[in-house]
Amino acid sequence: MNHENPSLNSFPHEGEIFNPKEKKFEEVIIFIHWYGGHKKQLKRHVQFVNELGFRAFVFNLFPQPFTGSRALLKNPRTYFTPLLSRWSRQILDVLSYFENEKKILFGFSFGCNVMTQIFSKVSNVTGIIFDGGPFSSILENSWRYQSYQEPVKNPLLRGMAVLLWILFCGFFILKLKIHSALRKWPVGLPVLSFRAEKDVLVPPDSINKVLKLHSQLDLTTVLIPEVKHLQGMKFQADFYQKTLKQFLIKYSTPRVEQQK
Repeated sequence: MNHENPSLNSFPHEGEIFNPKEKKFEEVIIFIHWYGGHKKQLKRHVQFVNELGFRAFVFNLFPQPFTGSRALLKNPRTYFTPLLSRWSRQILDVLSYFENEKKILFGFSFGCNVMTQIFSKVSNVTGIIFDGGPFSSILENSWRYQSYQEPVKNPLLRGMAVLLWILFCGFFILKLKIHSALRKWPVGLPVLSFRAEKDVLVPPDSINKVLKLHSQLDLTTVLIPEVKHLQGMKFQADFYQKTLKQFLIKYSTPRVEQQK
């Protein structure tokens, strides 16, 4: 991977852009990591799209460094700005640097939810890739998170944690927000949706309930066998990469030099 600019201060939120050895496509791929994630955890994705000839951009979202949610949920100041609003602002901050460039947005888990909200404020998007999202079942998905990702063993305490989690994330009227936003997405927009077969955090049906209602999208659905949440690139690399490559090449814009 090659840095386009060695100075990390060029972009907000510790953003970094990586250049391929040979740039073959006009689009830059903007990666939006999952809650609790970090830009370094997207190394496999960045390397793969670089090999295909795409530039890649990664950055960090709140909170960094991530040490778990319990301290956040206990802090009253956390609730002043819900996670959905905070992430929307941070993502729009970095996307402003690519306003005039063609881009593909690649989001993971909760990042997919935020992508639905900000899309109308972003220009020159030629494609969308979802991995492990979006989801809109507020109670179910929140309960699953507190059961499997950061488990609260006592069901009563888990129920209380779920309520705090919903408030922290800004999940109130989430379903209405997501569907209202998706209805405004343009007809024929290419969307690739990865779902993990054994995902207990965001089961495939959770994603299907959201996207199936928006038939105006050019949707490609991919069920990744035998993996859990966000494990496709790591444990089913050949399958994942083949599908991703097909989508990117089909819907991206070759550089003029490549068309000769």
